[in-house]
Amino acid sequence: MTEINRFTLIVAAILAVLIYVASTTLNTESIATTTAIPTNNSLSETNNTKLTSTNYCFTIPILPGGIELMKKWNEENIVNNKEHDAVFMTAGITHEQVWIQHLPQQNQDFAVVCYETSDPEQSFKVLATSDEPWAAKFREHLKNAHGLDIAQTSIKLNELLINWKK
Repeated sequence: MTEINRFTLIVAAILAVLIYVASTTLNTESIATTTAIPTNNSLSETNNTKLTSTNYCFTIPILPGGIELMKKWNEENIVNNKEHDAVFMTAGITHEQVWIQHLPQQNQDFAVVCYETSDPEQSFKVLATSDEPWAAKFREHLKNAHGLDIAQTSIKLNELLINWKK
């Protein structure tokens, strides 16, 4: 797969997830009557109301053999793990969900990740730089399962395009 096709596929997957999340799973309990919507890496204000947390979702390719690594990682390092909880709480992440999206037509799988956080940029910064042993182990897992080195990669946040709600 060429780099352009891979990039196009990743962008399309990210947009699909953002549209779905914006229209179905936005945390309405933390939103005042007038919703402030995160755009361009910041939290907007509308009529003096603030969005206190949001579901920030993104996709990341899974390397060959990565699904098995992800499942083992979950069992050994996420479920009932106080170190995981401490690092994620320090990062301001209060809810984490990860799905595996199978795209057989592209012969590629993606992790669809959703973090509930009030500051996605700060959350990624903590995960990328924390000195906690579990955080270092998490960064190593990302390299092995996804080929991503968050300590060395500048992560550009997604831009909210659509926020439809009936």
